[in-house]
Amino acid sequence: MNLYAAHHQWMTRPPDERFASVEELHATAEQVRAQSQEHGGTLGDFQAVARQAEILLRVGEAYLLRPTTWAFEQLTRRIGAPPEYLQQLPVPLVVRLLNHGLGERRDAAAVSLLLSQPETGDPNQLALFDSPSAPSILRAVTGRAYARLWDAEITRALCTLEKQGWRVPPARPAFPDQPGARPATEADVLRSGQFGLSVKVGDPIAPAGLYLGDRSLFAFLICEDRRIADGTPEGLSRGFFVWNSEVGYSTFGLSVFLFRHVCGNHIVWDVAKHEEIRLRHVEGNAEHAVKLLTEFVARYADASPREEERRIAAAKRHTLGRDEKDVVAKIAKMQLPAVTRARACEAWQIAVAHTDTDGPPTTTWGFAQGLTRLSQTIPYANVRTALDRSAGRILMLAS
Repeated sequence: MNLYAAHHQWMTRPPDERFASVEELHATAEQVRAQSQEHGGTLGDFQAVARQAEILLRVGEAYLLRPTTWAFEQLTRRIGAPPEYLQQLPVPLVVRLLNHGLGERRDAAAVSLLLSQPETGDPNQLALFDSPSAPSILRAVTGRAYARLWDAEITRALCTLEKQGWRVPPARPAFPDQPGARPATEADVLRSGQFGLSVKVGDPIAPAGLYLGDRSLFAFLICEDRRIADGTPEGLSRGFFVWNSEVGYSTFGLSVFLFRHVCGNHIVWDVAKHEEIRLRHVEGNAEHAVKLLTEFVARYADASPREEERRIAAAKRHTLGRDEKDVVAKIAKMQLPAVTRARACEAWQIAVAHTDTDGPPTTTWGFAQGLTRLSQTIPYANVRTALDRSAGRILMLAS
């Protein structure tokens, strides 16, 4: 199984959302947090106004807010107006439609606003509700039950993990003339598992693997220490993805995995033991998310490779059944989340196609790898997560 989440980020993030180091990423996240404040309100507090070709939001008698594209989408969806449609209309008409929708919801439930300092404001003084000449930036409109997990909390944890041996794998430039591009040095190149698509000394590399924009954070780190023997010459290393949004764009997520290679465009090759956790932004989850990232990932890196090797060897020896009929019947009896009989049959076929790398599908290892490969073809995140967890439960049969 290969993972493409980091590759997608590598392909799509603009230059100003890419960072060359964890320290640089953390400094930016801290600055964003320092320049942001949360305020309560209701939809009835807003009035849309036009200023030249842009739409601003008036709060009270004089104060103006400039919504980001994302905050505008959140606001319009709360009044039942599709933002994709509104963005095609003339500004005066959009203002009238917005004010009609806001006026209809003056008694609506309270919302939480995330405001940011105006670009022309005093850097030493957060000017929320500034003068009309420098409107504050409206970054998010969420429900009052939304519990914000600041990106700076995540990046602070990444700084700690970096000191414990985690690093960002090198990547080639994603587009011509990418800022920060330079030749790779020996220190940049991965020590483990060199193969045809790996970055080598002298290859051009550029900032990748660490991303922060107005909607979301994403980071990709690996640990090459204590490489795990799985019966192949290269062995396996540990890696993880973490993502978050402090404006309600996505959940917090942590994905940990064993892998064989990372290529220069951040595709993760030959992944095993892929586990994923997602947490909604509700009360109590912010602290849990940071604890997961710091403590769980630290323990994951410190875990003895011998224990992982023992589990892999046991899973490769453990037999689920004699043939497809036996294996599918046993899996069906387990009543695993999202694993229907049809999906078990499909996982078997996928496992058969990868017998050369994963072993026979009659074993817990071979079948579990087929199931995780199947999960990557599913477009729905909740089903993918359920299938990955089910694969983990199948592997536990061999322990």
